[in-house]
Amino acid sequence: MHLTLELDDQTAARVNVVAQNAGLPPDEWIKRLIVQSTADWPASVKALAGAWRDEPWLEEEPASLGQDVPREPL
Repeated sequence: MHLTLELDDQTAARVNVVAQNAGLPPDEWIKRLIVQSTADWPASVKALAGAWRDEPWLEEEPASLGQDVPREPL
């Protein structure tokens, strides 16, 4: 598949600099960016969603926080 992108001069310059810093030609850098951005998480990672309990909100468990200690005078 061939794809033509129209980029303004500033964006094209940014792509060229970033690609050059990565040691890649701009088309390869863009290709890797697309592959990376569209990659799907493995099922084993997706299965972890919701596996850990969230930390409680302060309002939910105030008794477990203990008592405040008075501050020393300044």
